[in-house]
Amino acid sequence: MELVWEAWEALPALPDPFEIVGSVEKCAPEWVFAQPLEFAIPYLGWSIHDVNLAFCLLASFPFGVLVRLLPTRCVTLRLCLHIIFGFSLALFLYRLDILVLLFAIAISGVILVFFSRSRYLPYLLISFVFSVLWRVMWVDRFNPVAGALMYVTQKMTSLAFGLSDGLRPLDQLVGEQRRCAVITPPTPLEFLAYLFFVPASLTQGPHVFFVDFRAYMHGTAPRGTVLPCLYAIVKKLSAGAACVLLYRLPGMMNWVSLSTVHLLSNPQWIASHNLAERVGHMLSSFFHIRMFFYINWFPVDAALNAAGYGFVGIRADGSENWDGASNSKIVETEFGISPKMMLDGWHVQTTRWLRYVAYDRSGSLILARVVLAFWHGLDPRYPAIWLSLAIVTIAARRARRNLRPLAMLHPTVHQVYHLVTWFSGIVNGVFCFYPFVAPDITQVLQVWQSVYFYSIILSGSLCLLLPAQGTAPWVTNLLQRWQPHPPPDKEKKE
Repeated sequence: MELVWEAWEALPALPDPFEIVGSVEKCAPEWVFAQPLEFAIPYLGWSIHDVNLAFCLLASFPFGVLVRLLPTRCVTLRLCLHIIFGFSLALFLYRLDILVLLFAIAISGVILVFFSRSRYLPYLLISFVFSVLWRVMWVDRFNPVAGALMYVTQKMTSLAFGLSDGLRPLDQLVGEQRRCAVITPPTPLEFLAYLFFVPASLTQGPHVFFVDFRAYMHGTAPRGTVLPCLYAIVKKLSAGAACVLLYRLPGMMNWVSLSTVHLLSNPQWIASHNLAERVGHMLSSFFHIRMFFYINWFPVDAALNAAGYGFVGIRADGSENWDGASNSKIVETEFGISPKMMLDGWHVQTTRWLRYVAYDRSGSLILARVVLAFWHGLDPRYPAIWLSLAIVTIAARRARRNLRPLAMLHPTVHQVYHLVTWFSGIVNGVFCFYPFVAPDITQVLQVWQSVYFYSIILSGSLCLLLPAQGTAPWVTNLLQRWQPHPPPDKEKKE
């Protein structure tokens, strides 16, 4: 590790990216700050960033079709088009804040050039990109460029670990490490096109591994057929439209209060509503928030499919699977019968990235959650999320191991068991993820106290009552008593 610190200390003092933005803003012409789509705000009721983002997503569809129609031998042209178009859309979205992205990309590129053959590359790059990300979130965590920088961080760290895995013998690599190992370092064009890959570079992901991007650009990735691809695009756009309708429903029906999550921290509102009403409001407001994320993810997934990216292979039923770029599995998230199933369906590509850079290398779920908390920023709210979620997950595993065998004794009880586990997963989820929308840890504790810390208390009680390994003795006794025994064999008549 001494080599790491020596190399890091040898780097010159880096300027503050926001100081660069401030200096440029003073001498920038007025047209840089113009918003040509501002006229649509009264009709749509969106912020100017959301209007610009919707325009960029719409522009990504014809661009993706154009790139898909280009011959695969035109690799350089395809890369250049992605760099130009991706940079143009990012400039349109973030204006002068794009200098922060360019700053992070430029320094990361220098680190890649000088340490590409070093096993310490991932840790040097992680130190730099996370420091820039934390700086941006410290200044303004609601700045749209912070979302883009979060996914640049994912790409840079996965590329660094891929290059590091490419230096190791293949027999020492397992699972995704072997598949995502980068044997040949990226060219400058590949590096820039990977970071400006449209529309995955705009905001909200999804994460794309470099080996998948390179195979797509060079035409070596598996290619699906046109009609199943069109079906996948229409299906995802329809799902996105349904989410838009559900997202806009409270406003159309004058139910805005049901989607206002900030009421949960209002002392007057807390005093005038009982526990059931507070929990019910948490459920309705977080359903509204999830719809917002789906609205972002489904069009991006469809645009990537339109460009020919995301084909995985053939399913068992013979249909083509175009979910390689999907960032959500809405059925698993909304109707999963366990916390694990719900979490596996949410932010799918980020979960793959986290497993690749942290869990598969350490085998520690705690370390993986620490990395995920740091990826969201240096804030005590995020450890509170993963700590409470860890308690809920452990309790769910123990409850499943002990109670599911009892529920399976009767079909009706089994269905009721699934209904209870689904509802408990949703209720515990909104409790654990409330810190995401709270401004500080004080408000988190205030809201958790208003609902009597129900998730932590109930989950902690299950952890204490149920054994960590095996089944409880009383469960075994009930199984022996209630389990139907086969009728004894009749004596053979002589």
